[in-house]
Amino acid sequence: MDHESIMALYAVIQQELQSPDVNIAKVSIALGSVESPLTKRDPTERCWPVNFLGEVMECLDIFQLFVAEINRQLATKELDARGKVKLVADAVWSKLTGVFVNDVLHVQHVYIFTQHLKYGTKSSKRQLDCGGVVTTVLAACQLLALQYGHTDLAACKFQVSEDHCWLNCDPGGGREGTIEVTTDSAVKRALPVDAAAWQGWLYSGGHAPLCSHQMTITAMITSMNPSITTRQNTGEDSAQVQRAQRHLLRMIHSNYPDLMYPAALGCLADLEERQVQDALEAAVEGDDKAKLEQHLQANQAQSLFERAIQISTQPGLGGHHQWYPYSYMFGHLMRRAEFLVKEAAQLLGQDVALQQADVAIQSAMQSIGSRGGAVVLQHYRCSH
Repeated sequence: MDHESIMALYAVIQQELQSPDVNIAKVSIALGSVESPLTKRDPTERCWPVNFLGEVMECLDIFQLFVAEINRQLATKELDARGKVKLVADAVWSKLTGVFVNDVLHVQHVYIFTQHLKYGTKSSKRQLDCGGVVTTVLAACQLLALQYGHTDLAACKFQVSEDHCWLNCDPGGGREGTIEVTTDSAVKRALPVDAAAWQGWLYSGGHAPLCSHQMTITAMITSMNPSITTRQNTGEDSAQVQRAQRHLLRMIHSNYPDLMYPAALGCLADLEERQVQDALEAAVEGDDKAKLEQHLQANQAQSLFERAIQISTQPGLGGHHQWYPYSYMFGHLMRRAEFLVKEAAQLLGQDVALQQADVAIQSAMQSIGSRGGAVVLQHYRCSH
């Protein structure tokens, strides 16, 4: 890992977390400029940016020129906030090819959009995923508010459910303030979410977390994707991206705990589980029973999953309408039970391993049972 670049990345994130005016574009560019080169298919091409800060500032300059052009267009029109967001979204979409994508890796950062701007039509696949479109539009709206006096756009915030995101200009996060920008249909773009859809799972039953700009930093870090390939059972991840993501989420969890919403806690828990699992497997291979027992007892991942479940019941952070915290806990506990039975039994002793596995399985079932995740699913069954 390039020590200078990684410390520079951490410094950028720390600075923006402490800023009253978070530069969303800068954060997203910084994260993307690290993730993209470290997840290349060819291992010989994977490296940290040679000049990390220089590349971030170059991309930010490119993006600011794009926003300046939007401001010139706005100067000739009289639009309300929703109309301005639509113009911004139309401008973003004009630089893309086709619909937004969900099955293409590493297209969720403003960094990728600046590469589309830089290379233009030389790139045949100018794409962003849902998060990439929303983050890019939000970043542009924020710069228009801060640098060009469009103060009505300062109210725009990032709202995120378990499998979708959109903008919202309502301080309370209500449906009337929602602005959908991910549709490739210009006619439908920037409309509020349909009332019936708002009650469904995609929008967390109207209880999706509404992110402050500081919490949006957490969301952008959570969206980092270490995957190099995603083939079933043979996928490959970038250990360097995982370490960077884990470090940043740990830092926010320790220093800014209120910025951790359920999905962010689940992401950190998953990263912690992967690290501990490596240690558990090493203890088994090394025939080190003491180390094995130590790592089994210190289950930081489970504590984080439990915290995610706890806060997902709070108003503004899920309101008991989020299923993933329960399903992730279920998956974690079932993986732990499988490890105990299949890999740890010989070293721990068959009876001890089976007893611990049974406890894990019972806890897993409780997590999705009538006092757990089933309550969430009931909300959606009742809404139809």
